[in-house]
Amino acid sequence: MLACSIIAACKPRDDMTATERQQAAELNASFARERGLAIAQEIEYFRDPRTNLCFAYLWRNTSISLVDCARVEKFLLNPEPPPAPAEAPQTKTAP
Repeated sequence: MLACSIIAACKPRDDMTATERQQAAELNASFARERGLAIAQEIEYFRDPRTNLCFAYLWRNTSISLVDCARVEKFLLNPEPPPAPAEAPQTKTAP
């Protein structure tokens, strides 16, 4: 019998059969996928309106990373890019 969980991975033991080792490997892969999905649900993407750069923020351990805006566009909390900066009015100088 295998004793493992999403927290404690299945570790191969010397007394395991080949079938049990295969089951352990499959469970570990399944747990890794589930953990990855759970972590992905905690990521928030946002665009910094000052720089127009996009970031991924992970609440669990307060991590932040620069990301490609085009790849996360549909996940952005604030998808609209900032307005273009207004141009300063041109002043004419006397000849």
